[in-house]
Amino acid sequence: THENRDTAIKDVNTKVAAITQAVKGFGIDPADIVTQSVSVNQNQESFYDSEKQKQSFRPGQWSVGNTIEVTLHDVNRASSLADILSKSGATNVWGPNFQLDNTKKATDKLTEDAVADAKSKAEMIAKASGATLGRVISVTEGGEPAGIYYPMLSGRGGGGGGTPIESGTSTVSKTVTVVWGLE
Repeated sequence: THENRDTAIKDVNTKVAAITQAVKGFGIDPADIVTQSVSVNQNQESFYDSEKQKQSFRPGQWSVGNTIEVTLHDVNRASSLADILSKSGATNVWGPNFQLDNTKKATDKLTEDAVADAKSKAEMIAKASGATLGRVISVTEGGEPAGIYYPMLSGRGGGGGGTPIESGTSTVSKTVTVVWGLE
């Protein structure tokens, strides 16, 4: 916040430029740095108006914000990036938001496995009912992977030892419904 709008904007722009430069210096591709939001607001100050004998408001200081999103592809460097962000003038750091980078091959294989599993179960059911499995009538798939969000750090940080980052594990699942005819 600042009394003067232009000074507040300049101050935030200078800080964001420094943060962006630090992130690029860390090795983040500029394509992985995205501005999420920019805000410029004048706060309202409350005061007691003795003439009107009531609480009143007047324009106050200017609040300026600029939010950037940084994508890091190497989870092993997340702790170092969090430390750089917290030491570079960022006033709020949220994340990391862990997401699977490329799930195409994994979900393709899961789909194949799910269809094979469905066929195995359908053959067992057909046999148990005295029939044989006929042709496939329909296939419906679902179960796309989703990212997992972990809050990490808020405010200015940077105590010794680095920011602890635990990526944990993620589960990717695929649901396939296959309908066969029985003969």
